[in-house]
Amino acid sequence: MLARNKTLAVFSKRNGRSAETALNIKPYSVRTASVQTLPISNVTKTRVTQSINAVNISATMAAAACQTDRSSHMSRTNKQTILDRLEDCFDLRSDVSTNGLVYGSAWEDQDILTALQAKNGKVDDEFVGYFFDSLANFTPKGFATILPFYLRFALIHPTSDVAERVIFRCANLKPASKYLGAFTQDQLEVLRIAFIELEHGLALAGESSRFMAEKFEKVRQNLNSSSS
Repeated sequence: MLARNKTLAVFSKRNGRSAETALNIKPYSVRTASVQTLPISNVTKTRVTQSINAVNISATMAAAACQTDRSSHMSRTNKQTILDRLEDCFDLRSDVSTNGLVYGSAWEDQDILTALQAKNGKVDDEFVGYFFDSLANFTPKGFATILPFYLRFALIHPTSDVAERVIFRCANLKPASKYLGAFTQDQLEVLRIAFIELEHGLALAGESSRFMAEKFEKVRQNLNSSSS
């Protein structure tokens, strides 16, 4: 910079003018750049909003997952308690007598008796799964004996065909039906609790619907009318 100024001075003296006048050079001034807020485009705003929403959604999903885990754990605990009560109240560990179990007029009745006799009266999951659509074949006495086995299977497998048939059969019974009249008051109370748990199990499995809710409500009405 000093060398450049000397050169300019020599050039100006030779021409009879000062360097500042000759080149019209103004003294340097320091400019302070004003800090401005850069405009944010709509695209950028949209991306920022989407990112915030994504974070909020992730947090909501995480909270919901934790709640589902807690509900699932509580359901497993409640389910086991209800299964124990079901087995104790209806003595599901004992074998079943085939006397007066079915009406004997349907073609499937003999198959039911033969299957039970082959198992020495043991109502296991294989029997329930095979005769899942046969609840209408049982007499009121047989229904009171067999239903708890089917309901136990339904609680363990809430989305099975067995569960669906149990719900439909109990929902389609008339209020104060002779079928439900074969249960004691204590047994009816256990059945009510079991059906509440079954409805909860369907909800956790994502199988709840207005149609099924109406069926469960009908079951509750039938059980209540039988206990009154």
